Amino acid sequence: MWRVDGETGERELVAYELEAPEWACLLDVLDLIKDRLDGTLAYRKSCRMMICGSCGMRMDGRAVLACK
Repeated sequence: MWRVDGETGERELVAYELEAPEWACLLDVLDLIKDRLDGTLAYRKSCRMMICGSCGMRMDGRAVLACK
């Protein structure tokens, strides 16, 4: 994923490797990365029910909801 330095604005492509359940959505995987591998990871989430749009992000060039 692309990480952005909040102070300099520089982008860096970072790869994470972990095992996630087959049923996991993108938001579940982000939570696992934050909990297990990189506590500095920051992203938005709220309802987890595909209603609020808070977890909207781009994946493979497309706009998606991470909770879907």
